[in-house]
Amino acid sequence: MRRVLTGFSIFTLTVVFLGGSFSSVGEVYAAEINSKLNISGYEETSVARAEETVWYYRMQNGVTEKRLWSITRRVWLTDWMPV
Repeated sequence: MRRVLTGFSIFTLTVVFLGGSFSSVGEVYAAEINSKLNISGYEETSVARAEETVWYYRMQNGVTEKRLWSITRRVWLTDWMPV
């Protein structure tokens, strides 16, 4: 009976140490990559967003033309082109 408990105890401790060390290292590593603390102590996260654009239209010499404006970067993305 004593050998069974000792073998089981060694097995349990091995599983706890291996399982615990892998999971805690992974969690700490992920936390370091995904979050940053600013001066006030609050967490900052970055979010990827799509660029926002809008088409502008005009009439030039009887021809309707369009041009693409980037709201995000505040620059023209295309030249005037016929519709």
